[in-house]
Amino acid sequence: MFLLPVSWSDLSAILNAAGAVVILVGGALDVARKVRELHDRRRDDEGDR
Repeated sequence: MFLLPVSWSDLSAILNAAGAVVILVGGALDVARKVRELHDRRRDDEGDR
């Protein structure tokens, strides 16, 4: 079996950091989607005038 040259605490810290990155990227994508929706809605409102 292949053994990693890191301890369990190091592996746990790496996985926690990776999870935090996933959460941050997901949040940033959600914010970008909401900003794009607002921008599209504002553009549609200007087109109705």
